[in-house]
Amino acid sequence: MDKYKLTHPALRLSPLSQAERRFLERYRPGGLCLFRGEYTELEDVMRLMNELYDLLGPETLISVDQEGGSVLRLPQLPSSPGAMALASGDDEERTYRIARGMARGLRALGFNVNLGPVLDINNNPANPVICERAFGEDPDTVTRHALAYLRAHQDQGIMAVGKHFPGHGDTDVDSHHDLPVLDKTLEELEATELRPFRAAFAAGLGGLMTAHIRFPRIGELPATLSPEILGYAREVLGFDGLIYTDALDMRALLDRYPQHLAAELAVLAGADAALVKEDEDAPERHARILEAFDPDPRAAERSLARWRRAVQRFPLRRPDPALLEAVLSDTELQRDIEAAAAAASSFTGRPPLPIGRGERVLLLAPFGSDGGSASNPVTVYDRLAAPLREAFVHLEVLHYDPVSPDLAAVSRSARTADAVVMATCRRVNMVPGELQLAAQLAQHPRAVHANLWNPYLSHGFPLPSVNTFGFGAASLRALAHTLATGEAPGRIHVA
Repeated sequence: MDKYKLTHPALRLSPLSQAERRFLERYRPGGLCLFRGEYTELEDVMRLMNELYDLLGPETLISVDQEGGSVLRLPQLPSSPGAMALASGDDEERTYRIARGMARGLRALGFNVNLGPVLDINNNPANPVICERAFGEDPDTVTRHALAYLRAHQDQGIMAVGKHFPGHGDTDVDSHHDLPVLDKTLEELEATELRPFRAAFAAGLGGLMTAHIRFPRIGELPATLSPEILGYAREVLGFDGLIYTDALDMRALLDRYPQHLAAELAVLAGADAALVKEDEDAPERHARILEAFDPDPRAAERSLARWRRAVQRFPLRRPDPALLEAVLSDTELQRDIEAAAAAASSFTGRPPLPIGRGERVLLLAPFGSDGGSASNPVTVYDRLAAPLREAFVHLEVLHYDPVSPDLAAVSRSARTADAVVMATCRRVNMVPGELQLAAQLAQHPRAVHANLWNPYLSHGFPLPSVNTFGFGAASLRALAHTLATGEAPGRIHVA
């Protein structure tokens, strides 16, 4: 039994160190999960993928988190707006074409696994980690777009990995930081959360990722380690593909189980690919985890059989520079991405739009995404200014401190502006200073909130909002169009 094939250590998109090379040669894991690193040029990524192919061969599953929207490990590739943006535009064929373009980009670089689509239904507006990564709140919409996404990937030879089983959409705790607990039965999950998973299994989904969530009415252990929950996927829902754990360094599990023990319990429960991850001294620490890993022999043999089927169905291939050039120059793909972003825009409230091209427009943008400093304003707001300057000839940009805004300075600038656009880019909560500033701006007759991330944060905001569902370049251009035309055709609205 080659137990190491059941482990998929994390690796950075950086030059391979000698320690990493020795680790890979010694243990030859069944797969790797690549995260952002030093490499910013795709030529470097291809060189790394060629090295990994030489070291590990075609029977290796090399995965990456390239969902689209806010979750991108390879932002240099053409990328989709977030899942909720695609669902807001609600064109399944366009979702398929964009996902196909993303899959072709991954194949060109040499990957054979994408850790997507998100199959979760975001049925809790306070969810701090899924949110716009899901295709929405409606099970049918989520299912339709997720199936288009997975078919597009697997048609291109990229294994799609649906996540996070049995559903992460109704939590109000981020499993990166703590263990969520959901008081739901399997019957309750069947009514909503499991519907996209059932459809994906029937459509031939290659991989499934678990959720680090405890369901005490189903079993005592978190889903990743739960024989009841993973057994339900296998025995009742009929899933015989590869089951990945979510990363085992997430606090939901790591605060309770060392990674080697979590991997053992996961394999015993029915998982096949343990995502082990260390950030510091990774090769040495990964080696200690793999050495300590001692899975149940019979469970391990079942998992190895599934791994062998997976690498036969989705073999690793060398990078393809010609294909990469074709993907990067695909104008039809770029048109689809632009159209999807434009179709996603929606309103919360009634923004005072449109804004005339010759009007004086004040763009208010905070320093930093989480209360950063004036010396390091987050680049998304700088990128937002460019499309707004194209749309409005008289644009003034004013950065403010979101923790303690200078209300007097903002008030002076706002008095001379015909329209004020207050931009925010938050996943979880608004900073109190932003709410204070928005309350003051509510006195301006033509102030509007540009919400560049979590659309649920527009609910109860003091200003009417334009929701973009993301902050990619296409979404920022779509925002400028909405401000200039008053058009927001998106189907997903936050009341």
